[in-house]
Amino acid sequence: MYICWIGTFLTSAALSQVAPILPLYIHELGISDMGSVAMWSGFAYGSTTLVMTFVSPAWGKLADEYGRKPMLLRASLGMAVILALTAFVSSIGQLVVLRLLMGIISGYNSGAITLIATETPREKSGWALGTLSTGAVCGQLLGPLSGGYLAEAVGVRENFMVMGILLLLNFFLSLRFIREEFVRPERKNVKNLREIWHSLPDPHMLLWMFVTTYLVMTTLFFVQPMLTIYIQALDPQTDHLALLAGFAFAASGISAVLAAPYLGRLADRVGAQKVLCISLTFAAAVSIP
Repeated sequence: MYICWIGTFLTSAALSQVAPILPLYIHELGISDMGSVAMWSGFAYGSTTLVMTFVSPAWGKLADEYGRKPMLLRASLGMAVILALTAFVSSIGQLVVLRLLMGIISGYNSGAITLIATETPREKSGWALGTLSTGAVCGQLLGPLSGGYLAEAVGVRENFMVMGILLLLNFFLSLRFIREEFVRPERKNVKNLREIWHSLPDPHMLLWMFVTTYLVMTTLFFVQPMLTIYIQALDPQTDHLALLAGFAFAASGISAVLAAPYLGRLADRVGAQKVLCISLTFAAAVSIP
């Protein structure tokens, strides 16, 4: 679990640097109109998650057949290569293609969650998954801050090289230290999607979890590609746009780091559904202002 925590931290720290500096990179590639920068930022940033929507089930099926560790190695090494190549693009088209490839190859954090969920005793799963989530949140907290600083200190292109190095380190740590007790299921025991769906105790709950997760992620990603441009609109004379954007992206991370383990333990005691309902209600209330 601790290696997966480090892995999710490094992955989130690397990937969370993208959103604050992406509009700056697009501007550097020759797009000068702010409206066009906003449009391409949303397209380049959203294309990754759009592709993930279609390929993630396929990676999940391969993980069920061959193990979760190979999926972690595939994602970390693939993302390291793509981020390093991103530093050398010369056009917006090349950037979008690499972002699409990122969506195809990514999936480290989801693979780590699945690995920990299957390897952890059920009575400790809430604590383990809550603790694991702090790795991603810490990365999301520190990533934008370091990304904004590095963009000003060494440049946007060099920042993508740093992201690639972080994910390459993640690959070697996962290769060396993660152990998985995986037993490949026999072919005759592997169920198709329809059989799995009908075997669930409450398939409608899974459906509503999908809808809820979709809505939550939509609200989060709706803002991220535009936040840097919004900050520039609020303070057009600033010389530290990347750093201010990093602070804005990292602002919500502190409370999440403190809350995640507590909410995990609370879910073990009172049930996950109650914790989800309270958390969603609170998130809705504080989003409005």
